[in-house]
Amino acid sequence: MRKHPLQYYMHDGPTALRFELTGDLNDEGARRLEQDWRTAWSTLGDRRLIIDMTFVTGVDEQGSALIARWQRDGASFIARSKASRALAEAILGEALPEPSQKVCSVPGLLEFIDFGRLEFHMPWVKRKLVEAKNPTAKTKE
Repeated sequence: MRKHPLQYYMHDGPTALRFELTGDLNDEGARRLEQDWRTAWSTLGDRRLIIDMTFVTGVDEQGSALIARWQRDGASFIARSKASRALAEAILGEALPEPSQKVCSVPGLLEFIDFGRLEFHMPWVKRKLVEAKNPTAKTKE
């Protein structure tokens, strides 16, 4: 199985700072992520730290240590797929809350998405968006 290097996105909101992780959380990725976390930490204030592991494909020892450290510091974790939940729960040693089924929190946003023109790199995302717009639609993967 091919390893995908870690990529991550920081979503800086008024009540939380959320890291969305994708790929393999290995030694190199964990070092980069922790360095960026330390920089962002100075602006965190009383906001929550949320780690979204939905698209994490693997975690090595250093990645597990970083996740465990964040857990000790009070971070919340999200994992919306069966595989990511199993991975996260194995590292955390506890069950995660059930994921929300909410696809879009911006009212009316789905009306502006032109599904015929967009090409998604993640078929699951495309399927969920199409189903939210038209619950009877069938999509190809």
